[in-house]
Amino acid sequence: DIFQLFGQDIEVRMNWSDGWEGSPETTPSIDFVKSFGPQGLAVPTGGEPIYIDFAGGAFIEASIKNATLMLSQFVYVQGDFAFRKGGSREVTVDYGILGTIKGVRTNTIEFGASNVQAFIGVGGPYIQDSNRDGYVTDRDVTEGGVTYKADPINTSAIGLVVNDLEFGMTILTTQAPNILANPKSILVPEGTKFTAMRATGKQIAMVGLPEELEFSFEDVLFELNQSDQDGMIVDFTDGGKSEGMAINTGNPNRPMVLDFNEDMLTASIGYARINIAGVLALEGGITLQRRTMDADIYIAGIAMPRGVVGVDALVLGGRNVTAFAGINGPYVTDKDTDPNDPGYHDTADEYAAGDVNEDAIGFSIVNLDF
Repeated sequence: DIFQLFGQDIEVRMNWSDGWEGSPETTPSIDFVKSFGPQGLAVPTGGEPIYIDFAGGAFIEASIKNATLMLSQFVYVQGDFAFRKGGSREVTVDYGILGTIKGVRTNTIEFGASNVQAFIGVGGPYIQDSNRDGYVTDRDVTEGGVTYKADPINTSAIGLVVNDLEFGMTILTTQAPNILANPKSILVPEGTKFTAMRATGKQIAMVGLPEELEFSFEDVLFELNQSDQDGMIVDFTDGGKSEGMAINTGNPNRPMVLDFNEDMLTASIGYARINIAGVLALEGGITLQRRTMDADIYIAGIAMPRGVVGVDALVLGGRNVTAFAGINGPYVTDKDTDPNDPGYHDTADEYAAGDVNEDAIGFSIVNLDF
């Protein structure tokens, strides 16, 4: 088939209204438990009634498990997905030297996904739910007391693979400040947008390539917490009083928690492996981070109070990095595939599973930490 789109356990929930005439950004909602009793409102269906038991708070949300999109053999995406739009949520905003502003009212949009497998290429898909257990995995996984068996890998697939991607994202847009109830909220302009996201992936790789070409990133992490107003950022921990904001990923056992409290952008690769025809090679863990932080700043020998002067920091780090440039490389590569020490190379007389290539000629760096 050229095109397929299907899913399982589709659920849509909504408690919404068209807002107050005098305050369009405010979305009132019904508390069905208080209005109709502990079970909520019973809606006749011709069989067993459906009970609407939502508490107060406007929202629209939808989730789908094991959703699958296929475009011939070229594009394949499968996983659990969720979406939520909330009417109002109060957050804490850190405004640097101006302090913390609590109770800032926002409208929220949330996106989440878990156990996402994606493939773009030919001869695909690379992996799919072959045993029909509702879970795609290349190894046995136990979750929520249930064990899911590994699905077979399609070794004929050639293309880009994303394996076990999870993410949670929210966009918060501020409402008009309630000056009477919260005077300090006037510092946060109406319409200010805050964006936060955390995404993890077990693997991003090119598969089906010749042995001379290799491109693989494992244990990938991306984090973001920013706003469109300089100096303002949401503190999802509320000064350490909260564990953060849990985003529905479509799998109730695997929510994504956003627990940021500073302006930040992070991209991290637990283990990268790149090899171009034995001429250029790179292995190891790499992290790039941009963040705004408080620090002890001295101007003309005078210490400035923390928060008066913010510091924008760019951090680049590496762990167990091995690089090679030359011919017949790479010189050292991690062949033992031990998940407890990916990419780690011991001293010369302790290399595991023949990590050293004696035929390599060129320049090499082994086990660089920086």
